[in-house]
Amino acid sequence: MLSARIVELRDQKTKVEATIERALANAAPISGVTPEALRPFGQTVREKLLHGDIALRRNCLRSVVGQVIVEPQKVTILGSTHALHAAITRGEFSAPKVRSLVQKWRARRDSNS
Repeated sequence: MLSARIVELRDQKTKVEATIERALANAAPISGVTPEALRPFGQTVREKLLHGDIALRRNCLRSVVGQVIVEPQKVTILGSTHALHAAITRGEFSAPKVRSLVQKWRARRDSNS
């Protein structure tokens, strides 16, 4: 009975987090991000992803990527625009929460058996 309650609470938490992300994405337009601000941010991201340690790479990605959906014909990367804006304006990365794993990519069980 306890494990069923834990699953129920985790589902509820996931739904609340998704609602918060949608609310933040629709809250207000983001301004102040210019190509001049994006260049150093892009260079920093590239450098950290290519040469940083594993924990640094993970935090870098988690700070701006919320979900990666892998389908047969495409890969979709979703994330919070507010988190990206904050990372650009601060010039640093932080992963405030642990992302949950969604296993939709192997729906037909036809790969990686």
